[in-house]
Amino acid sequence: MIGALSSKTYDFRLKAFKQKIEFSIRVGNFLVKTASNKGDLKKVLELRHRVFYEEMLNKKRFLRLDVDKFDFIADHIMVIDEKNDKVVGTYRVLCSLFTDKFYSETEFDILSIKLLKGNKIELGRASISKEYRNGVVLLALWKGISNYAKIVEAKYVFGCSSLKTTNLVDIVLAYKYLQTHERKMAKPLPQYKIKNLEEYMSSLNKANIDIDSLKVFIPPLLQSYIKAGSIICGEPAYDKHFKCADFITLLSVDNLNISFGSKFNG
Repeated sequence: MIGALSSKTYDFRLKAFKQKIEFSIRVGNFLVKTASNKGDLKKVLELRHRVFYEEMLNKKRFLRLDVDKFDFIADHIMVIDEKNDKVVGTYRVLCSLFTDKFYSETEFDILSIKLLKGNKIELGRASISKEYRNGVVLLALWKGISNYAKIVEAKYVFGCSSLKTTNLVDIVLAYKYLQTHERKMAKPLPQYKIKNLEEYMSSLNKANIDIDSLKVFIPPLLQSYIKAGSIICGEPAYDKHFKCADFITLLSVDNLNISFGSKFNG
């Protein structure tokens, strides 16, 4: 009975979903668009479940959907392989034109970011099907993000970027590298703060380490954000649920690195 009630509740929420911004573009063999109805959103949430639960945690949620309260106030950029009509990539987009609540706030104090002048979009829940992780779908997603940002006249793009590890040494070494791109604008909420991080960083700062050699600890997606001109907004938060460390990244759309941005705007 509980399962039936839960299923009906999810179905009701999915049916009530409405997109905020509508667009559709083609990138090679892929269609890039915002989810427009219950069917689109369900496919997005199913893809996210495969990535975040089945792959990362080796678990399965009820109804096999990765869903939270933010999904129903967000837009969802989706990439569809037109050869088989399969949803192979997605990003969730929360735009300040439509909400003042962001997922990042569940882990960080982001008041300094929210006070920046201009429209802002928060990116999250980036997911790409395993067999499509060759850079092409990521490029298609970024074209979609660029298109969305233009439509809403966004000045900033921000969000949580994950380091999928619970190894404190790996997290500290990654943060050491990322400090070369840091501007402190956000801090983890107390329950997400990594204990003794300052002591670990202090010890590491005394060591003679080649900073460039630490780039290997940075996942490709976060590297792409840095390459695009993003800054790291401070120390990471530890997400116990998804067993990862999250960094807040912030990108000024006006300062998008020209050599990187040309890939998206050509």
